[in-house]
Amino acid sequence: MANLILYSDQIQNVTDEIDERLVKMLPRRGAVIGYLPSSPDPDRKFFNERVAYYDRLNLKLKYFDPAMHYSMDVIGELVKCDAIHLTGGNTYDFNHWLQKKALISVLKQYARMRGTLIGVSAGSILMTPTLFPSMICGDVCRHGDPDQEGMDLVPFTVVPHFDESPEMTNAILEFGKHFSRPIYALKDETGIIVTRRQIEFVGQTFSVNV
Repeated sequence: MANLILYSDQIQNVTDEIDERLVKMLPRRGAVIGYLPSSPDPDRKFFNERVAYYDRLNLKLKYFDPAMHYSMDVIGELVKCDAIHLTGGNTYDFNHWLQKKALISVLKQYARMRGTLIGVSAGSILMTPTLFPSMICGDVCRHGDPDQEGMDLVPFTVVPHFDESPEMTNAILEFGKHFSRPIYALKDETGIIVTRRQIEFVGQTFSVNV
């Protein structure tokens, strides 16, 4: 398996334990993280929020715009980063533009070559075998029939933003009847850390098919 960190969300003073593990996984102090947004962010509003979040960890972000041409030079800059951050947002929109720019294979190869991928919400779902949990979180596909295939970097899938409501719990249980691999529902303070040696859970998760 690759070096992955799957957040449900990133919240200062709430997900500090996951942040500490991230810092230890990176190769150097002041590491540079390539930032891939789920959709264009022309005013850099969401990017600047993450800049502030990571700055307190002495980590630097580099923005990679969905609208840019992903030449070999740009891809080279991306994979030179110490880690790559996959943001939250609409999972299907995110997957659509990554596919359009031929970045899915780049990210999978990056992970296999010991680069660290950081997923938040939609970004976490993308790293798993299926994108279907995004529907449970309310995502709508706006690009024809939804492609439900994820990057399949881990032998499980995740449902972020688990609120313990009967509606969400029942939706996860129903999904579990048709998905044979483990499903982990993550509250916003919880996450999963994956290395080549183990899968570690930070906080309690609601699990199905385990």
